[in-house]
Amino acid sequence: MHDRLIEFIREYQMRVREAASLLQTNKGLDNPMYWRQAGIEQIGFLDPERQISYQFHGSGCRVSLPSGAVDWDFGYNGRLDGLNLWFLWCFAQDGTDNFPEFKNKVSLDGAFSAAVSQGLIRRPFIAFQDDLYYLHEGASQNKSTK
Repeated sequence: MHDRLIEFIREYQMRVREAASLLQTNKGLDNPMYWRQAGIEQIGFLDPERQISYQFHGSGCRVSLPSGAVDWDFGYNGRLDGLNLWFLWCFAQDGTDNFPEFKNKVSLDGAFSAAVSQGLIRRPFIAFQDDLYYLHEGASQNKSTK
């Protein structure tokens, strides 16, 4: 189950990077975390056809990609690879059909808790007011940041 959870998290992180890249390209943002400073509207679209919507919230963003919705918070120093159980749960429901076992909240909760207790997922930046979890480098071959 850990391997499936890691694959699921990697897909989630890939979609977050895809969404952030669209924000950078289509809204001219060097770092989407600073959307307010750049004068970008809180809610809008990332394509002329108005099919890809975005909504900034608190310290994060939700983007409805053609492949499904993805929601995230910006982590320490603008990191994009942070996650929490709520964002993964939402992604399992609306963002991917590749991991049907995680549409069951009890299964996702159990796999996530087990991964935390085994050190596969950690909160390394909690001292910097970043309460997101990150894959431990040993669990992730593909370290994804900004």
